[in-house]
Amino acid sequence: MFYGITTFLSQIETVVFMKYLVDIVPAEMIPKLFLQGGIVAVLAAPLAVLVHGKMKQKNVYIQTTNRRLRMPVIQWIWKLALLAVIYILIYIGFGMFVFKPLAGDAFQQFYAGLVMPQWILPFQALRALIWVALALPVIRMMKGAWWEAGLAVSLLFSVLMGALLLLPNEFMPDAIRMAHFVEVAASNFVFGWIVVWVLNLYSSAAESLRLPGYRNYW
Repeated sequence: MFYGITTFLSQIETVVFMKYLVDIVPAEMIPKLFLQGGIVAVLAAPLAVLVHGKMKQKNVYIQTTNRRLRMPVIQWIWKLALLAVIYILIYIGFGMFVFKPLAGDAFQQFYAGLVMPQWILPFQALRALIWVALALPVIRMMKGAWWEAGLAVSLLFSVLMGALLLLPNEFMPDAIRMAHFVEVAASNFVFGWIVVWVLNLYSSAAESLRLPGYRNYW
């Protein structure tokens, strides 16, 4: 998940838009960025587990039944389709109403001549499905109420990718970078929450995860 968010999902956009960004990001840098992200993930993820004292032996774990994400195929289909549409709306909405106003004049200067290809929306729908796939292990292994998993996924989506924009880099002016930071952190948090909420709707685990006072249909 660390590599998928911090490297794969961010750099595939760079690859896709390479013909438009070739003057900003040199083509020879792309393989190096993927490799660098892999090295960081291999080192950082196990270290985080170790620091938090979670390197336990298998016999320490108590086997419990987790019914999350158990649902008919038809539910998977309409939920994934719905999440793809929602992601596209979030992508467009936060770009227009958050990123562009925050970037101001720097937006026109940095993206001068950029024309979105016709396949941008199907491509973003594919990215939405990758986001969902990265969320599934977290949803599956977390215990407690559904909103706890929702908060965990939201923070992972938001913090891991947003943190990449905190430090200055040679590819983005500060105005563009900080506008992207606000856009990415906010939109990813919202989408992470929606992913868990939608996948929990009408699932077989909903009954076991409901809070007191919830109606049976939840």
